[in-house]
Amino acid sequence: MHQDSHQSNPISQRSSMTTAANIDKRINRGQFYDAHQVLTSYISRLTARGKRDEAASLCADFALKFAAKEQYGLTADLAITLIDLWKEEADRLPCVTAERLETIVALFQACPPHSTKEKYRFINKAIKWTSTTPLEGQEGAESPYPNGHPMLHTAAGKAYWAEKDFGSAQLHLVFGKDGCDL
Repeated sequence: MHQDSHQSNPISQRSSMTTAANIDKRINRGQFYDAHQVLTSYISRLTARGKRDEAASLCADFALKFAAKEQYGLTADLAITLIDLWKEEADRLPCVTAERLETIVALFQACPPHSTKEKYRFINKAIKWTSTTPLEGQEGAESPYPNGHPMLHTAAGKAYWAEKDFGSAQLHLVFGKDGCDL
């Protein structure tokens, strides 16, 4: 049974809420590096206890909070950690879901043009993950998209285009979800 589906301990829930509140306070004070360090340490502890879903949720939520404060490098770092958590699901077969794709695109798009090159490291890692991971509900253990999910290629292609890196844009848009993006 997946550990995150067990009833949570009320003390553990309070501890999680307190930790998240402390991280929020640091972010609001502009202590971004400290907030990121506390968060990554907490994510590691959650992961070690088998609470990957909670850790993944924190990655996504706080990545968006860092983006709102224009801390795009920290946003991309947490987004990369999120992909790693999804890749390493030990107690169930990892799969690509519509919700996960939407989360990836939202995190990627939270980093505007020319904000950080790390966002491309993130989206490329996500593309690679979707090239080897089956879709939710799909029979078999292979991805139907050996080049990565078209939705992610489209997002990457449009971002490169916005930065006027037309060669890189084209490399992604050919695998995008809509040929007329070219």
